Amino acid sequence: MKAEIHPNDKIRLECFVRAESSSTLSIPFFSAHVAAGFGNPADSHIEKWCDLNELCIDNKDATYFVYVESDSMIDAHITPGTWLIVDRSKKPRKGAVIVAWVNGAFTVKRVNKIGDLVVLMPANDDYTPIYVHEHDDFKLFGLVTFFFQKPTIIP
Repeated sequence: MKAEIHPNDKIRLECFVRAESSSTLSIPFFSAHVAAGFGNPADSHIEKWCDLNELCIDNKDATYFVYVESDSMIDAHITPGTWLIVDRSKKPRKGAVIVAWVNGAFTVKRVNKIGDLVVLMPANDDYTPIYVHEHDDFKLFGLVTFFFQKPTIIP
């Protein structure tokens, strides 16, 4: 029996964007802690500026941005609308979040092993693990190194 990805859990090819770092996007690092209430204006000292490319991309030629449309990883805070930063040059460790190719489709899961068997674990009880057998077409696409999403605005 071949491993199958749930139809709603597939990452479409259009959701992959190769990282480009020809421009910089600098963000400030503040030396003061951020308060949830009203902060002290005297504490807003910018320590330094950081380029997001420098912070998030170790290997430009091996890095992709991947847009998530599935809810199979919601308990890992990866929800529909999340962008993953995926580095193809990094090797995952047990329990890492990866993007993988399984029998004709991409998916994002936590990777585990049971003996020689690769198990791709969802982070949503509505989905079942994917057990990858030796006859399956399985390839690790890359390791998820960061992810980001737009914050939800509560009216």
